[in-house]
Amino acid sequence: MGLRDRILDAADGFSISFLDEHITVEVGTIWDRGAGFGNWIARRDLEGCAMVLSNTFACVACLFGAIRTGSRLISIPLPPRGADLEWYQAFVESVCQQTGTSDLLMEEELLAVIPPLQGIRVWSYQEVLREPGTPLEVAGDFSLVQFTSGSTAEPKGVVLNGADVVANVDAILERLAPGPNDNSCSWLPLSHDMGLIGMLLGSCIAGVAGGARGGCLYLMTPEHFLRKPPDWLRACSQFAATITAAPDFGFSLATRRAIPAYLDLAPLRVCIAGGEPVRASTLRSFANQFSASGFSSRAFCPSYGLAEAALAVTMTPVASDWESVRVDTLSLAGGNVEPSSNGMELVSSGTELVGYEVSAETDSVGILKFRGPSQCHAYVGGHTLPVDNDGWFVTNDLAFRNGGSLYVVGRSDDVLSVAGRNVYALDVEAALNAVVGIRSGRAVALVDPSSRLLVIAELDGTSESDSIAVGQVLLKIRSAVSARIGLSPSEVIFVERGQLPMTASGKIRRGILADALRLDQLPIISRFR
Repeated sequence: MGLRDRILDAADGFSISFLDEHITVEVGTIWDRGAGFGNWIARRDLEGCAMVLSNTFACVACLFGAIRTGSRLISIPLPPRGADLEWYQAFVESVCQQTGTSDLLMEEELLAVIPPLQGIRVWSYQEVLREPGTPLEVAGDFSLVQFTSGSTAEPKGVVLNGADVVANVDAILERLAPGPNDNSCSWLPLSHDMGLIGMLLGSCIAGVAGGARGGCLYLMTPEHFLRKPPDWLRACSQFAATITAAPDFGFSLATRRAIPAYLDLAPLRVCIAGGEPVRASTLRSFANQFSASGFSSRAFCPSYGLAEAALAVTMTPVASDWESVRVDTLSLAGGNVEPSSNGMELVSSGTELVGYEVSAETDSVGILKFRGPSQCHAYVGGHTLPVDNDGWFVTNDLAFRNGGSLYVVGRSDDVLSVAGRNVYALDVEAALNAVVGIRSGRAVALVDPSSRLLVIAELDGTSESDSIAVGQVLLKIRSAVSARIGLSPSEVIFVERGQLPMTASGKIRRGILADALRLDQLPIISRFR
């Protein structure tokens, strides 16, 4: 069955609870409300449109309307917190130009926030759903364009069809083995593949998989989570959620706040960790902090995926211990994997999902390749797909195998040449992440034109005017980096809070940051050489 039929199959057996709107609605009701989208798109003779996807009833109704009518949907993320709206305006205009799209849907409250967009008609979800007429059904297949993160290069639009999405969801569900007692809880934005394909569409399909009827997805907005991270775990506890997912920073945020009273996390059997590098320290800290609430570390399922595969390629088996290895960073930078008791710790991304293949060397670092049933067919805008003669999709990630499991070291762009040796930026940033006084996930390693190591960071809880406190953070940074890689940064730069350029999915845009530093466009608080 195609995606349309799979969602229809869930229509009378699965519900979505929109926690911020205090409503719980059966999928069938949401499907019916999506008829307004079909009438709207038919009246304008459009093949598709762009949507700034958000975790609301109106958005999901329009999304289901696009699936129902076989429309082309271009997914556009919400502007990140503190984002430069001029950058976001240029990003949206670029996406619409690349995809040949002139109509954009978003939440009503965003209409007054987003700057005017050149050549683009903007509509609210609520306005579209009010479109009158007889529900329109179209036989064509739904297609989705989702953009890569753009952390090291300009984002590329990945073209997927409904069959690609179903193939990947089915492979994920085969690994998760959903049952009749499963409920999901998520705050992940629907504009990100983990939120859209993994948690929303995956939960709907899982809710009726194998004849298991019933169940509910409890959906929170990412804005709510960022304001009150403990509410995610409160919801998991209150609704006996068995499946959830988050990137590393989500688990990290949860451990930095006070534990809510009376949590029961014992039902959580699957916590998918992905979307960004997974740190062993984060998993251990989360498990230790919430063990008294019944949480089991065996619930963690670290995974690897990319937009070009729809979502996931590998995943740690359910109900098994997650694995990690410590490797010598000097050997790793040279392409070899050598154990070291005090080396860089890497978390396993598990093994291939059914139907997928990964090409990675055993105990030797190389470019990761994959093949599978959801492998994308094209990029928009004329970008060439990096597929070799044997059909392998060639990623930009470096990885190796160990004991049959996949270990992703980082992107090839993240290997820095410092003083004649290779240094992994992620290794440096893992050390920085443990420094008290730096915002979690807001410290970056770069090199200057003279191949010297730089650190750029945002302070957390330290007043920029308190020179003694800033000096202490500086010493901690130099000590942490030196202990990790044997080199101290030649320069440390502190920038204003919220000013590091981020992708729409929350990753630091390393290339854009380097350009901003070179052009003196960073709002620098202080710099130390």
